[in-house]
Amino acid sequence: MYTTAIFLEYMAALFSFWYRGIMGLIYEGRNSSQIAEYLSVSPNTAKKYTQNIYNKTVVNNRMTLAHLINQQKTG
Repeated sequence: MYTTAIFLEYMAALFSFWYRGIMGLIYEGRNSSQIAEYLSVSPNTAKKYTQNIYNKTVVNNRMTLAHLINQQKTG
């Protein structure tokens, strides 16, 4: 298991500022339509961004990603 500092360094290296922001929106519980509206992109683009995040973090859904982020935030 990563420590919080190592995880945050890993995420910073792996993801651009843009993708880290999208991860934050997913963590807040926003769906693809809400993310698309917030970012002023199409829903398909938001879905593609989400899929790219899943592929890089080796998760397959929002709940698992949110759980992963939460684990790292709490140490």
